[in-house]
Amino acid sequence: MLLSDFQLLQPIVCDGVIGYINFICEDYVTMTFMDTPLPASMNSRWGRHQVAMCIYPQDLPKVRVHLTEEELNHPVLHRASDPLSNHHRKNNPKFIRRPAPDRNSRSHPYQ
Repeated sequence: MLLSDFQLLQPIVCDGVIGYINFICEDYVTMTFMDTPLPASMNSRWGRHQVAMCIYPQDLPKVRVHLTEEELNHPVLHRASDPLSNHHRKNNPKFIRRPAPDRNSRSHPYQ
């Protein structure tokens, strides 16, 4: 198995820890193994608490992609919302009054 064989959101088990792939690059992949929504009262940018671990090529013998039925029922694999939707930030009164940041503000700060 190679790092390039993984797909985003693919469920895996690494060293007995159940999670899903959330980042892939040439050197490593990251696996999220805790993903819980935060209460709306918390001032959080994304509205979620996520914990991930890096998986390097030397760790690939510990990775298993064929999960059992019990492992597929693990709560982390059944996310209630898309972590990229950012609905928590849009509904938070703390961020409503602020203007949306310019996407190119870092690359073109003087435009």
